[in-house]
Amino acid sequence: MNELQQAMLTYGIIMLTTIILVGAYTKNFLWKYALARTSGGRKVLVEVRTNTGNYLVVGTMDEDSLKYKNRQKEQKLVTNVPRAAVQQFLGVSWVRTDDATNTVLDPNKGEVSGHDAIKMDMFVKRALQKPSLDDKKMIALVIIVLIIAVGVVANIYLTYKVYTIVQQMGPNVVPQIAAQVTPSI
Repeated sequence: MNELQQAMLTYGIIMLTTIILVGAYTKNFLWKYALARTSGGRKVLVEVRTNTGNYLVVGTMDEDSLKYKNRQKEQKLVTNVPRAAVQQFLGVSWVRTDDATNTVLDPNKGEVSGHDAIKMDMFVKRALQKPSLDDKKMIALVIIVLIIAVGVVANIYLTYKVYTIVQQMGPNVVPQIAAQVTPSI
């Protein structure tokens, strides 16, 4: 290696080490900021406030809803985000949220949205996918029940008619009928 290549390699290692140390020192703010800055406005920095402290994640804004993943890698969705809650800081959009209540924090008003859209979406999907009896199945079920009921009533009526006929013939008819019927085995 000549001296120029050694100098370039040395300076490259020093620059890479500096960038890695700055990223570690800022708790990966540098990488998240760079991702939000280079996204062209599609991504926003989300400051998530918890009981134990604050941390930053990168999220996306779709009209008036905010999507991001928290530290536990759970997808969070906050709807009805007012434009006043989205601030510009260091050239990127910045939103502050509360993790416990799933709300956006407006610096002027406090909490502004508490609608948990993911849970509501699950409830709606469950309601739409519940089994339901449509009209054709219900009509078929009613017809089957009516046929069975008519069969049971007809069986009871015919049994009663046969019993009354046998009663009218007298007590000696049953032994005579039994003698005429021979078992065929």
